[in-house]
Amino acid sequence: MLSSRASPERVARDVRSLIKQEFDLDIAVLVRSQAELLAILRRNPLKKVATNPRRYLVTFLSVSLPRGTVDELRRVAKHELFAIAGREVYSWHPDGIGRTPLWERLASKSLGVQATSRNWATVTTLAGMAAESTSR
Repeated sequence: MLSSRASPERVARDVRSLIKQEFDLDIAVLVRSQAELLAILRRNPLKKVATNPRRYLVTFLSVSLPRGTVDELRRVAKHELFAIAGREVYSWHPDGIGRTPLWERLASKSLGVQATSRNWATVTTLAGMAAESTSR
């Protein structure tokens, strides 16, 4: 967990630069505040169907998806459900994440935005860690 008074954009830029410097990896860094993580948990649009937290993903986006991309996700999602709320895509993969068309699209650079996915168990843990760090 990281605490900063800097803007999320500045934190992302600084962390990305540090990762590049220390590990020679140029990877996207997406930042969410504790309040944003808690809102993501509260929103939980697929809670009635997503029964396995390891097969329920939240894909964090750098910006909201363009309309055409949303339409394409609808076309590729077979029996997987997903819901979009702002800069997050909640997706339920009942048969596993593996190589499903929806997961492949969410994990692809062709999504058109920077993105990273975490399963529900991890999102819950991250929110708990954020809450714990502010209570100290």
